[in-house]
Parts: sequence; structure tokens; C-alpha cells
Amino acid sequence: MLLPPRKICSSCGIEKSLDDFHKRIASPDGLAYKCKDCVNRDSRIWRENHQGAHKEWYARNRDHKAAYFRAWREKHRETEPERMAEWARKNPGKVNAKIAKRNAAKLRAIPPWADLEDIRRIYAEAARLRRETGQRYEVDHIVPLQGEGVCGLHWSGNLQIILKAENISKLNRRWPGMPTI
Repeated sequence: MLLPPRKICSSCGIEKSLDDFHKRIASPDGLAYKCKDCVNRDSRIWRENHQGAHKEWYARNRDHKAAYFRAWREKHRETEPERMAEWARKNPGKVNAKIAKRNAAKLRAIPPWADLEDIRRIYAEAARLRRETGQRYEVDHIVPLQGEGVCGLHWSGNLQIILKAENISKLNRRWPGMPTI
């Protein structure tokens, strides 16, 4: 059995999968020298030791950054919409999670303790099921965000993956354990 290629992290010295390293064009193998875990650890330590440094830098360079981004948008005016549309086609779970988050935020239905990464995983799983089975799966709020006499919350415990036809038939009118009025 052939094992997948691996690489040793220059920081922790542990041999890891190539997926555990960020891309780096300047490296001979096209990967960073440190693994993602070490980069994240070092970044966290730097942020703890330099609190507010980013805000200070941004305050000093606000005009420069604005000019840079204005020039970049002007230069890429023709190709950027195509690139963004291609990204959206390749990442339907992320797009759907972002749209749902925005809609829930407008309703003020995202609790502060909601784990947004868990929510993204649920939307990614729905996109994977849709892609692999060819059936139309959707992420549904078990207790609707805007139902009759109820306001559910946008968090992973209130989400389920169901077929589109089942979601349409539900019509924000019923959910498991629904009280009778």
C-alpha cells in the first residue's frame, strides 16, 4: 500500500500530511515550512503580545490601503466578477451559509453563543449531499426564524438537512414538539 506524501514541519518537527501545510509559491515544494497548526499557534502568540498593533498600523496606513484597493479593483474590473462567480459555483455550501447568516442577522436571530463554524459545516454537508446524490437538499431551521407566534434562532442545534420538497411542504408552520394552541 502506497502512503500519501508527507512533510516534516520545521517548527514542531512532526511529519504531517501535505494538506497540513499552507501553499507557498517561493518554496521548492510549493508548501510552507511550518505546518498550519504551528503557524496558527505563532500567530496567536504574536497577537497576544502585540495587542492593538494592527489597529495602529491600519490607522497609519488607511489612505495607502484605500488607494491600493481602489487601484486593484480598477485593474481587475473585467475579471473579478468572473472569478467571484467561479468561486461561488465551487463553494455552494459557503455561499449558502453566508446568505443564511446575513438573513438571520437581519432578523437578529443569531445568538452570541452560536458556533458559526458548525453552521458552515452543516451547509457544506448539504452541498456535498446535493452534489453526490443529485437530489435537492436544503438546510432548514427546525423552529422557523419567522413563524406564526415563534422566532427560532440561527444556530447548529436548530438546523437540519432535508429534501427541498419536504422543506417546502413544512411552510414554517410545524416542527417537532410544536405546542398546540
